[in-house]
Amino acid sequence: MKTFKDLKKGDKLIVKNNPVYKDCDVTINGHNYVTERVFEDTVVTICSKPLITTTRGIGFGGIPAIQLRVIENPDKIPYNIIIKDYISRRDLTETEKYKIVQDNDN
Repeated sequence: MKTFKDLKKGDKLIVKNNPVYKDCDVTINGHNYVTERVFEDTVVTICSKPLITTTRGIGFGGIPAIQLRVIENPDKIPYNIIIKDYISRRDLTETEKYKIVQDNDN
């Protein structure tokens, strides 16, 4: 089973309750809305080697974290995901916000 410490380029993650803007055409109280914000689980692909880093904040040097560069699909721009407290989460497959998509051969 793949855990956060095993992540590499090409692996997939599920981002839980990710805000997504969808097209709509709704009139509410005289206001016309053309997009709505919905929360859904989104599958992203890691597009570069994960980095072990520290966040700014608590204590000298911050909290250990893993930084992932991910992309939703080839038409979109990659962005960063930071999973804080890497030391306690590295042997996990899921957090409250992220879940690793397991391959069938693992």
